[in-house]
Amino acid sequence: MVKRILSSAVMTLVLTCSPHQALPFPSNPEKNKSLTCPETLSKTNQARKSLKANHTRWPQPESKSDRNPVDPRQNNASNASNFHDLIVTRSKAFLNASYLRGASLKNSSATDCSGFVQFIYREFKIDLPRSSAEQAQVGKVVTRHLDFSKLLPGDLLFFRQGGQVRHAGIYLGDGKMIHASTRRYGVIISDLRQSYYEGNLAVVKRIIEME
Repeated sequence: MVKRILSSAVMTLVLTCSPHQALPFPSNPEKNKSLTCPETLSKTNQARKSLKANHTRWPQPESKSDRNPVDPRQNNASNASNFHDLIVTRSKAFLNASYLRGASLKNSSATDCSGFVQFIYREFKIDLPRSSAEQAQVGKVVTRHLDFSKLLPGDLLFFRQGGQVRHAGIYLGDGKMIHASTRRYGVIISDLRQSYYEGNLAVVKRIIEME
């Protein structure tokens, strides 16, 4: 009887300690979601959502079409009543600029006579040809003689040299014009009451008709 009890106890002990009776480890860890800490999983998901949301918030490069350039020339060139004041003021801003044949204030600190005229008028959105001879073909004829009673500020004066138009200036009023003269003087204001100007005037042209 005692042997039976001992034998039964030994069998019970062996079965309890057998490795084949241990809990099986899951072969596919992803199926056992309980192995991942719920708090860690929650933080991970929140981080992923935050990254995804913030990804679309990076500033995009500004396209040229989105830019609204400010036009520094707020003057309306079609407003002829104010044009003479505007052209005088703008022209005088470049007094003493250097003279250089073939140059323009558009891309240089120097200019020649026709480049100066072209540059000033372009400031008011008026495109003129590059050479003084071509510029003399534009606009309305005011006079072919220095009759100051007919001239208005902003009129263009063209002068002959060797029988051809080779010099241009802008009338300022009071018998004076501003022009890019020579290498020595650059952009200056000259009194037109001189024999040289009176004897070599080709034509005075008006680009903007005053009302």
